[in-house]
Amino acid sequence: MEEFQQWTDLNNLVHLPTRGAEFTWAN
Repeated sequence: MEEFQQWTDLNNLVHLPTRGAEFTWAN
């Protein structure tokens, strides 16, 4: 799960609007 967190952190700078969808998918 750490890798996904790091990936999300990097993409968070580019995909702020999709962060919610990705977070929901992670759960």
